[in-house]
Amino acid sequence: MPVTPNQNLTNIIGDDRGNFYGAGTNPPSKLCQKIDPTDPTRLIEVNNSNNSNGVIVVDLGDALPPVIAPGNPPNSYGMIRFRAKIK
Repeated sequence: MPVTPNQNLTNIIGDDRGNFYGAGTNPPSKLCQKIDPTDPTRLIEVNNSNNSNGVIVVDLGDALPPVIAPGNPPNSYGMIRFRAKIK
């Protein structure tokens, strides 16, 4: 379980760990992919022409340890879930 489960982030690019790229904008190259609508087995890079909903990019900082079992070790990776509220 994270030490601080709730964090408030701004929409100013580069001032904290999260950045929002609105619909029609270019998120950082090679960081954002989505399922290809013409081939669901393939991922395509998100860019200004196919970014229809916006993208949230979160910098996780240092590398996370691989998961051994659910919650073991603490803060390990395997699945990251978050909720975002855009004001």
